[in-house]
Amino acid sequence: MSRQAGMTFIEMAVVMATLGIIIVASGLYLLPMESKVQSGAQLVESIIKQGRAKAIATTTVHRVRPLTASRLIVETASACSSGSWTAEPGLSVDLPRGVRVGSTAWNVCFNRRGIASENLVIEITHPEFDSRYLEVLRGGTPRWLE
Repeated sequence: MSRQAGMTFIEMAVVMATLGIIIVASGLYLLPMESKVQSGAQLVESIIKQGRAKAIATTTVHRVRPLTASRLIVETASACSSGSWTAEPGLSVDLPRGVRVGSTAWNVCFNRRGIASENLVIEITHPEFDSRYLEVLRGGTPRWLE
């Protein structure tokens, strides 16, 4: 009997399994390479969109503001000029470690129709990465500045 050159099914399955393990391991190794600033910036954008959506859905005034340089909250009141605000339960976000907003002296207030009180540019920074800038337009839509 003569043997033919080639791989058996079992040998091919072992090679494929080994390649699969290598690919999964390299993917897990590269996962931490994601920019913390990018993740933080997406969180800031999402909390602003949630605050605006809440204002529209409930037809009440809502504002988003930094509680600290790394924590943003959503609050509600009867008007944007109100002196008494109530925090919305479950509507807050903590930024990734080291990510901060450039200034804590801002807030964006959305009226009952979701229109922002003013145009606002928010800087999101990390000491080891670049900064990102998010502009909240007067109409209420956030957009990224290049």
